Amino acid sequence: MSRGVECVATKICISSLSLFLLVIQNVWSEKRIPPLVNRVYSFVEDNHLRIGHLDSKIYLKYHMQNTRKNVAMRLIPFIGHQELGKHTYFGESAFKFSYTAPGIINKKQIALYCTMPYLRNLQDLMAASINMTIYQPTLLRDRILSPMNRRNKIYYRYRLDSTFYENGRIIQRVKISPRTFNMQLVKGYMDVVSTTGEVRRFACNFNYNTQHFSTMVELGDHGLERLLPKRIRQTFDFKFLKNSSSCFFDVFCNYENVIPYDEEAVKKLLNENGYDLTFLNRLNIDSTETERDISFFEKERPEPLTSSEDSIYQVYMKNLSIKRTDKKQKNIFSESLEDLFLGSHYVRLGSRDLLRLPPIITPSMVEWSNHKGLSLKSQIRLISNLKKGRQLTSNLHFGNNFRKKEFYWKTPTDLLFSPKCNGIFHIEVGNGNKIYNSVQAEEVRKHLSDKLQYDSLLNAFNHYIFNYYNDFFAKTSISYELINGLTGKLGLVFHERKLINWNEEAQKNGINHIYRSLAPNIYLEWTPGLYYYWREQRKQKLFTKWPTFSAEYERGVTAFHCDNKYERWEFEAKEKINLYALRTLYMRIGGGFYTRKKNAYFLDYSNFLYNSLPTTWLDEMNGQFEALDSRWYNESEYYARACISYESPMLAFSRIKPLTQYIKRERIYCNLLSVHNLNPYVETGYSISTHLFDIGAFMGATNKKGGISFGWSFALRFFENN
Repeated sequence: MSRGVECVATKICISSLSLFLLVIQNVWSEKRIPPLVNRVYSFVEDNHLRIGHLDSKIYLKYHMQNTRKNVAMRLIPFIGHQELGKHTYFGESAFKFSYTAPGIINKKQIALYCTMPYLRNLQDLMAASINMTIYQPTLLRDRILSPMNRRNKIYYRYRLDSTFYENGRIIQRVKISPRTFNMQLVKGYMDVVSTTGEVRRFACNFNYNTQHFSTMVELGDHGLERLLPKRIRQTFDFKFLKNSSSCFFDVFCNYENVIPYDEEAVKKLLNENGYDLTFLNRLNIDSTETERDISFFEKERPEPLTSSEDSIYQVYMKNLSIKRTDKKQKNIFSESLEDLFLGSHYVRLGSRDLLRLPPIITPSMVEWSNHKGLSLKSQIRLISNLKKGRQLTSNLHFGNNFRKKEFYWKTPTDLLFSPKCNGIFHIEVGNGNKIYNSVQAEEVRKHLSDKLQYDSLLNAFNHYIFNYYNDFFAKTSISYELINGLTGKLGLVFHERKLINWNEEAQKNGINHIYRSLAPNIYLEWTPGLYYYWREQRKQKLFTKWPTFSAEYERGVTAFHCDNKYERWEFEAKEKINLYALRTLYMRIGGGFYTRKKNAYFLDYSNFLYNSLPTTWLDEMNGQFEALDSRWYNESEYYARACISYESPMLAFSRIKPLTQYIKRERIYCNLLSVHNLNPYVETGYSISTHLFDIGAFMGATNKKGGISFGWSFALRFFENN
């Protein structure tokens, strides 16, 4: 037997043994699960309990104690605007809550009163408990794996702890502990009716983003309400850079309308409405303002305030007028500066217009990588709600790349003029990356054509003297949804590119100082099977099980001193697939090419382009190549790429105990690229997202000998990706 055959046989034996051990482990863990826990897993199915729709009113009161010693607390978005020193805050909030199968959740804050200054809304993380679903795969929407769901049994251990009587029934307490360390898992217990597997009470502790949570849930007593919490008590403690905050929530749930799921009725409604799910989104059309008067709660409280709670209100009201007139100058100055630089500002311009000014200083502005260097970015946004559902949105994006010494800006403005058909008039002006033209690209390709080593390719790049052009562009377009999921767009694109180092020598060599181009543009985007709903006469996309396909065609014309003749074609498909246990798969595939090349033009693709400014972790399908030199983006007359990334909250390092409370998500990348002289180029990467920063490392390899490159990136986040 040859050595190669022996090697293959060995690999097959190892793989078979690994598979066998995995099966044995699953069977053994199944046997170790108590029968009572299996009854919990099957309780919903055995009793045919499935909620079709529910409406409820939620009352929530909360105590918060903080010790704030420095400015770091103001940089944390979910903690609120807490004052310097030691303070005790108390408040109340009321919500309308609605759920409709297959999982559409609506929540509207109808009233809020709190002694904390500048508090306008409860953050999602604080209010997430009101839609806790213990029998579903996740406890809190898109976080925390539930130990009461069968799909999560491989992550938990269960142990019978004690037995007691409650209301004439035998209740058994089951201790729950995670099999591995991860912020998506909990430790606690559940009190279960021994005969049916119904959970009456559930308590757990877990850490999420350096916060420690303790939660107690009491379930409803009758019918479908047995699946729902009737009261939730939750505390969380947070410490950061000598600052600390502790908060207690007490949530009361009053269910007004709970309807069982009727599969035939749902099918009938879907047949009548097609992909329109507006009838499932009742609260989304509720446009009433939030009530901010304490008198609202005097009628709505399920139980009276305690003496300590009432005293906090009395002291707050007494001191409110005093603070307005008797405030130390030092505190006024420091708080005003903090609010100016670290806070977001909302300015109303009339009854319908809202101007949003982001913080001047925010950690997410900052990003660094070995290829891009240090970058900063920010934006200002104006939203104007017009009559009959029309809306005007205008943004000013600006940023600076220090390594390239380039300042970028653009001002996209959208007018939604036909809400029913998603008709949008778009206009945008700005500047783009510095770029070289097609004549230089062709010369570069000749220099690269005979290079067999990657280092030789880079040397050819480094020794070639590029004549870069600054780019100013203006775009305008009209888009329209032709049928559900199919959008067509007609546009016009203008570019004026000026040579940076224009001089007499360049003029003698026949290099143009200015290139202008004018090009009509056609863009089609199709998302099959797209579900949607109407909100304030505007069509809102919900979800689909299909990828999104797009095609773009652009042709340069000769008019108004514009003489760039070219045709550009690009095609793309992209999809986001939500997998089990909070895992996500992102896929993007596409390509493009230039035709009708009669004179100098610029290889400037829409989908395959170099981004000099920061991109966020949540920009999951940007298709960037972090280890690829920026000069490759404009060298080839064609490109084809495939990008795939896999994201998980418990992949590798997040399972290590000292790291698990800091690492939120991990992501693996594999990107393939084919361009003229890199065919193929393969880039793999790994990145982690924490509450303070995102960091990633990447390695690229090509067909050329020695063709390996490395890249890494670092971006501040500071709790902004909660």
